[in-house]
Amino acid sequence: MSSFLYVFTVVTFPLELNPPRVVVRYGDSVSVNCSTSFTDHEGMGWEATFGGTGFEQEVNVVTWTVDNLIDWTIEPTCYITLIDGEQPSEVLPVILYKTPDSISISVLRHSGPMVEGTEYQLQCDIQNIAPLQNLVVKWYKGNEPLDNVTYSIVSKTPVDVSDTLMISPSRHDDGAQYRCRAQLDLGPEGPQPHPTVTSEPLNITVHYAPEFLPGNDTVEVSAGSDVSLDCSAEGNPPPELRWTNNTAEGNANETTVGRLRTLNISRVTANATYNCTVTNRLGSITKQIHVLVEVPPQQHPTMFSTAPSTPGTMTTLPATAKPKLVTFPLELNPPRVVVRYGDSVSVNCSTSFTDHEGMGWEATFGGTGFEQEVNVVTWTVDNLIDWTIEPTCYITLIDGEQPSEVLPVILYKTPDSISISVLRHSGPMVEGTEYQLQCDIQNIAPQQNLVVKWYKGNEPLDNVTYSIVSKTPVDVSDTLIISPSRHDDGAQYRCRAELDLGPEGPQPHPTVTSEPLNITVHYAPEFLPGNDTVEVSAGSDVSLDCSAEGNPPPELRWTNNTAEGNANETTVGRLRTLNISRVTANATYNCTVTNRLGSITKQIHVLVEVPPQQHPTMFSTAPSTPGTMTTLPATAKPKLVTFPLELNPPRVVVRYGDSVSVNCSTSFTDHEGMGWEATFGGTGFEQEVNVVTWTVDNLIDWTIEPTCYITLIDGEQPSEVLPVILYKTPDSISISVLRHSGPMVEGTEYQLQCDIQNIAPLQNLVVKWYKGNEPLDNVTYSIVSKTPVDVSDTLMISPSRHDDGAQYRCRAQLDLGPEGPQPHPTVTSEPLNITVHYAPEFLPGNDTVEVSAGSDVSLDCSAEGNPPPELRWTNNTAEGNANETTVGRLRTLNISRVTANATYNCTVTNRLGSITKQIHVLVEVPPQQHPTMFSTAPSTPGTMTTLPATAKPKLVTFPLELNPPRVVVRYGDSVSVNCSTSFTDHEGMGWEATFGGTGFEQEVNVVTWTVDNLIDWTIEPTCYITLIDGEQPSEVLPVILYKTPDSISISVLRHSGPMVKGTEYQLQCDIQNIAPLQNLVVKWYKGNEPLDNVTYSIVSKTPVDVSDTLMISPSRHDDGAQYRCRAQLDLGPEGPQPHPTVTSEPLNITVHYAPEFLPGNDTVEVSAGSDVSLDCSAEGNPPPELRWTNNTAEGNANETTVGRLRTLNISRVTANATYNCTVTNRLGSITKHQNLSTLLYTVSWLLILIFFINQKHMTGMASNSN
Repeated sequence: MSSFLYVFTVVTFPLELNPPRVVVRYGDSVSVNCSTSFTDHEGMGWEATFGGTGFEQEVNVVTWTVDNLIDWTIEPTCYITLIDGEQPSEVLPVILYKTPDSISISVLRHSGPMVEGTEYQLQCDIQNIAPLQNLVVKWYKGNEPLDNVTYSIVSKTPVDVSDTLMISPSRHDDGAQYRCRAQLDLGPEGPQPHPTVTSEPLNITVHYAPEFLPGNDTVEVSAGSDVSLDCSAEGNPPPELRWTNNTAEGNANETTVGRLRTLNISRVTANATYNCTVTNRLGSITKQIHVLVEVPPQQHPTMFSTAPSTPGTMTTLPATAKPKLVTFPLELNPPRVVVRYGDSVSVNCSTSFTDHEGMGWEATFGGTGFEQEVNVVTWTVDNLIDWTIEPTCYITLIDGEQPSEVLPVILYKTPDSISISVLRHSGPMVEGTEYQLQCDIQNIAPQQNLVVKWYKGNEPLDNVTYSIVSKTPVDVSDTLIISPSRHDDGAQYRCRAELDLGPEGPQPHPTVTSEPLNITVHYAPEFLPGNDTVEVSAGSDVSLDCSAEGNPPPELRWTNNTAEGNANETTVGRLRTLNISRVTANATYNCTVTNRLGSITKQIHVLVEVPPQQHPTMFSTAPSTPGTMTTLPATAKPKLVTFPLELNPPRVVVRYGDSVSVNCSTSFTDHEGMGWEATFGGTGFEQEVNVVTWTVDNLIDWTIEPTCYITLIDGEQPSEVLPVILYKTPDSISISVLRHSGPMVEGTEYQLQCDIQNIAPLQNLVVKWYKGNEPLDNVTYSIVSKTPVDVSDTLMISPSRHDDGAQYRCRAQLDLGPEGPQPHPTVTSEPLNITVHYAPEFLPGNDTVEVSAGSDVSLDCSAEGNPPPELRWTNNTAEGNANETTVGRLRTLNISRVTANATYNCTVTNRLGSITKQIHVLVEVPPQQHPTMFSTAPSTPGTMTTLPATAKPKLVTFPLELNPPRVVVRYGDSVSVNCSTSFTDHEGMGWEATFGGTGFEQEVNVVTWTVDNLIDWTIEPTCYITLIDGEQPSEVLPVILYKTPDSISISVLRHSGPMVKGTEYQLQCDIQNIAPLQNLVVKWYKGNEPLDNVTYSIVSKTPVDVSDTLMISPSRHDDGAQYRCRAQLDLGPEGPQPHPTVTSEPLNITVHYAPEFLPGNDTVEVSAGSDVSLDCSAEGNPPPELRWTNNTAEGNANETTVGRLRTLNISRVTANATYNCTVTNRLGSITKHQNLSTLLYTVSWLLILIFFINQKHMTGMASNSN
């Protein structure tokens, strides 16, 4: 036992490395000495993929040297062979590092200016850096450090790294510069200072709402003097300013100097309040400036005075009075309301004024009309459903002034649904890979009060708020980037929609939470702790432990062809044990643990007492036996083709894990032997046979290439590779809708995704799409991948109302050829049931109903839509009692005791649209009754008042004509429209509008609406006329106010630097501040080739920021391609021609792809002693590196390069040889065998053949002569 202990304890002491560890820049040289103080040993050396020395005797120092170190995983090992056969070794720790090719900083999912107080995610993209575990990413704003990020994941080879930083900029950050820095902290052996690369700065622009600069709110002035009022504000974008005061006397003009905005007023004679409203797209604020002048005592006190004026005194406002200057006549209780959609609401408006003419509420619902002799009016709605309602309480004072107060109303709605999903992925996630979770919130309002909260389990991850103002319900999608670790396997993610409606809103806040998303994380195997060396007495039994964990659970394989004793394997939980009996010699067992994410190997050394006479090697156990075959000589392989061997079957298709058996036979009887070489099922070299069988019970090697070979008498060794297709049906297949959840909208494009998990081989896959049983599309793949992959295919659909309730499915089918199973292996997804929402549409029905006077009548207004529409009847003049009934899709208004003609408006509305239908009720009218506006001649007793067909369409609108009938105006341009009437008998007409209103004009037949600078996005100019009978028909002018975008840009989401061939990337087109959205068409181009057109069904009059995405999967031919996106406003025939268009700068892409050989010969024949040039030319991106290998090559060889041609020049060739040309870049490595065949043996056999023919000829001649 003492000798055994000696063997074990000497392992690491005899050797010393100098330096003991090295840090080397990729491509630099390195040199390390390995020395020993032992004088009694057999020799020593270095083993390494580059720079190995071989076994050197009678030395005490060996040097490992590499001139150009490029092997990322190199582990140079110095070893020494001691007299007793032990072979201690020492591995040199090598850190090979590389600074990044590029580093850049960008903003995720956003372009253009930022908005104050909104969260944004910056991304730092670091391209091709190593090693990851030594990387520190540092963030800066200007010179201020913000964050340091380190990495625990170990990766020796170069990787692309993306790190993110959340910021919420303020107005003070406008113009700030952000940078990120990649620093490699390589320890004390590494370079000092640490290698560092810094990004170009990211300059940000911050937009913020206006804010007034300090200034006076009250100005005192003598009557008749001039005055200048200052209203200065700052904001970004620079705000627009508007002064308003309908009662102001004098002449006013405005001047601007820098940020100072001044209103100059001449000859002021009375108190007045001027409103200065400052607006940009982020908000609007109003400031009142009160002008106080001397007032004669006999003047009736204005609404701003507080006491009778005394001559010579100034009318002033005590501090306590100033806040009520405009609003004091009215008080709302409560002053603001928060109401759930569909609930009731009631608000009182009161006044302390006793001397007024009356008061009331104006509102689309719940208006009271003008009420006299009251001090309180109540606005009440039983079922509030108007999203944009602005109830206004007004009072008419004795002097004709009409102060008013708008009630702030927040109408809210919790979402119909909230769900969480993974974008562009289904099935298990992979450790360390980035995934994008999406939270889809359906039909919520108002958006500006929404907070989206993200959780992992109960751990808060992120809060997202919104600066976009939208009173009406919207669908919101928010995303979260995660990079799960193995510890996240089984984690649950949730998102929550919370409406923070302020102190007036419900407490706690209304909240809806998604169902949890359970994730499965797959990760590569990792060994559990255990011993690498086991000590045992000779002849004893031993158990070797190789336990590992991974997901999927890994498979394990033990290998050691020389092991003595009997071995069997047992498994208990994660423990995997190899039991070996009667061990007699040292041995090394390799335990390889594999799942689809990786493979790791662990060596376990069994050390036993060894007889001193045994030849010392580290792992051998017996001498070689003469006549056994160990290797195939390279010089023999090139010449003999495939004739001697026949495979039966000639090719096989096998399901993963099934058994397979193939015979290899020969008709040659004169050979030395034959066999199969394979990673599984190899037979070894068999003599005196004509058939050998390759058999595997459980085939799981995706890249297996079983090769049958035969050794002929002349030493040639022809071989035949068996084509094997190993296939696997998918673990799962599912169908989903990308970037959307909930109901679809008719006419909108959606992208369906079919996610197929873990299928092989890709090149045999056909993805089939169906709607119901109707085939839609078949997709095949040209990319070759033997191993299982996850595949995602997409299909664009634009559903109609007839597709409501349709089922979509996708099917994965493996077409494996005639050798494969019939029918083809197929797996089909569960159906995706879609709901389609569409705007209302009236069902057929009558527009005119005739009825006798005094009768009852039922009016039908039936419509269909999804969601089911709401209906409202309106007619302020209708006589009789009316009530509404609903039966299915039929909506009926029952009216009793009808006495006069009337028109009823039936308005049908859902969230996608609103349509109105007019139904005319015509009744008998007594002849003495004044004819209504719908009659065309005096009535005759007993006759029915009817409408001629030509008159019906103009029942309401015929008194007025607009010219032009609709307008399209660019934001800030002027516009002018005439409204005329052919009626001569009317009281007057006019325009009502927020800008350009004319007031009521009498004795005119034309009024003109004119605006010099149109900037009101929601303007609805209305022309009206007052007829003699008090009717007031009106016509709304359709106005489209448009604006081309401030900017348009194209970028790649979650990626920077070169793309990789065959990988999917998402391009994003960011369009900044465009209107109106429903007229926008986003067009995508590659070069001049159109790729896609995207339109929008969402209606938004005001400017919005739009982001559209396009999925691409570039090929090598796309290297250098340019992508562009274009924003086009299609504004109809009234709009400008051609359509206003803005195009992004081009996005130039670089595509990296694995090497590919250019055409060339694989076999070269040459006369013995001649020179030859072998060509190995390839292309790839990055440009590949090339290496020739052949240890047995004769002659002198040197390499030349001309363009993409790589040539090996060899002089004085004397024997057959095979040269391996290996071409490598960071995306792959390929090897091409160049067979060099000399003509020496061919000529010799030809001479022998000629000799025998000549001898036979001579013998024949001799016979004939005899």
